[in-house]
Amino acid sequence: MYTVCGTAVNRILTIAGAYALSQNKRQFFGKSFFTFMITLTMFFGEGLIPVYLVISSYNMLDTFSVMIISGAISTGNMIVMRTFSQNIPFYLLQLWLRTIVL
Repeated sequence: MYTVCGTAVNRILTIAGAYALSQNKRQFFGKSFFTFMITLTMFFGEGLIPVYLVISSYNMLDTFSVMIISGAISTGNMIVMRTFSQNIPFYLLQLWLRTIVL
């Protein structure tokens, strides 16, 4: 159950973030700032003890949600998917959205 829910949440958040970051600057104000901040998290790990202290301060020890939230987003995968999404032509995205709506 942890694996299925964790993977689903991870994929949804990673794809949503990658699509938002793949838009041009006119559609997403602050794109370069958010891209920099997300990339910065790849270089600095948070450490085991601070993560434990944050989780215990929110009273989330031994809960289902802490297992899902702790791995909710993958920065490396988001950057790979952002690069992939930038290469998709806009008319294909419009066609895809039309098929979902109809």
